Amino acid sequence: MEIAAESRPVHRTRLFVGICLALIPTGAAFALISNVLGQLKEEFILTNYQAGLIGGAALWGMAISLLVLGPMLERSGMKMGAVLAFVGHLLGLTLIISAVTLRHDPGAAFWLLMMGAILLAGGNGKVEVVGNPLTAAL
Repeated sequence: MEIAAESRPVHRTRLFVGICLALIPTGAAFALISNVLGQLKEEFILTNYQAGLIGGAALWGMAISLLVLGPMLERSGMKMGAVLAFVGHLLGLTLIISAVTLRHDPGAAFWLLMMGAILLAGGNGKVEVVGNPLTAAL
């Protein structure tokens, strides 16, 4: 027998601590991208333009996530948003780290870094989209 959602206890403190902990990788992601752009440029033989695109993707990926997921959050639910935030962070970092395997092909490495930055920033936006209203509701 399944318990109705309304009768389940809400662990407000655990939810709040979870939201605060989710903000750690969000801040770390911004620091990571901004602090390693110079090293990425040297390691992958990127142009200034390409390095700027990767740095910009770390910002506009978040904006797109906020604009797209925010309105859809009512339908999908905050739990799904939190899961997507985790997946975005995990896949983004995985792509950025795996770009090392493509050092011999700067073009392919650039696109892997770009996609990783977009997914990482999308995860950042999802954390914000889920965390802010959930904190307000608590």
